[in-house]
Amino acid sequence: MATLKNTNINDTGHLTLPGNTTSGAGTNGALRFNGRDGRIEVFQSQSGGGFWTAMVQPFLSRQIITTGYVHGGYASSVVWDETNRVTFATDTTIDLAGKQERGHNYKDSCHDVNNCWTFGGAANGHCVNNNGITAYNHRTENNYTSGYTRTFTWSTNNPGMIQNPEMTKAWITGGNSSQIRYFDMVTQTLGAQQGSSGTSGGTWGIQHENYGIWCENPNQGFKWSSETPYSRGATSPQGDKHQHCMMFKHANMVGGRERNPSTNWRETNFYNDQTKDVIGGKSYYGGEENMIAGQDWGYAIGWYQGNHVVDSAKFVYATRQSVRGGSSLNAKGVNGQSSATMSWRD
Repeated sequence: MATLKNTNINDTGHLTLPGNTTSGAGTNGALRFNGRDGRIEVFQSQSGGGFWTAMVQPFLSRQIITTGYVHGGYASSVVWDETNRVTFATDTTIDLAGKQERGHNYKDSCHDVNNCWTFGGAANGHCVNNNGITAYNHRTENNYTSGYTRTFTWSTNNPGMIQNPEMTKAWITGGNSSQIRYFDMVTQTLGAQQGSSGTSGGTWGIQHENYGIWCENPNQGFKWSSETPYSRGATSPQGDKHQHCMMFKHANMVGGRERNPSTNWRETNFYNDQTKDVIGGKSYYGGEENMIAGQDWGYAIGWYQGNHVVDSAKFVYATRQSVRGGSSLNAKGVNGQSSATMSWRD
């Protein structure tokens, strides 16, 4: 192998990069062509046990989050079929005329910029196990019932979902099965099993540019480049499965430190795959939050604090602090809300 450093190559030919598609580690800074995804990748060894990352537009500006959605949820054992739209520019929430196909709570979802799919979303009851997949279109702002896989592999409650940054694939586990199943968001079809997470219990999923994490149970990572899980040595990103993390396009995610409900934040750094109790108290006491991922700030639109409340909070990434929202940001059309599914678009 030739080592090229400060060298000009005057030739009409070409350089051929290694063509390893998904497996194997590399040395720090190594290049390869990923033939499966059609992109050049560089190996970064500093975090997450090492991973291949795409040489594309920076993750932070790849999509600009402008609009969030809160789907379903519940209060006092009554499930909602509402969808609320949150506008980031004005910190306002409205109740949409287009509702969920059925009410649901304690489920999880994946989404691209156009659609959101909720697994177990046809439950129509409080904490009900269900294998129906329901969908909502961000552009028409209404549910739709055809053109995608409608039945999931197992009846689920409290599953955990993670998805890649290209918003093309998602993986789900837990909530009554330890299987890891993937969902293709381009074809809107359910794929084959891709290993096991080692738990069938309840969990929650968060993600960033190069990998995702299933929190609390089993506190396991999953690399996009190899599509394989790995065991994390760090603390779980949240105090339990109900302390839902707030995700950002920046590298640090925040979640409740204690078990549900909680009073303090915990922070997970996706550059070094470490979780630490390094920031302070929430501006509210709660858990089971409806967390909407943010660009420079994100939202908690409703939560559980021993009872359900109509309340909200805004977390600003630069200051690492949350402040209470107000009537304009609070959920609409419900008398309290937690444990919904969330999505966003540009």
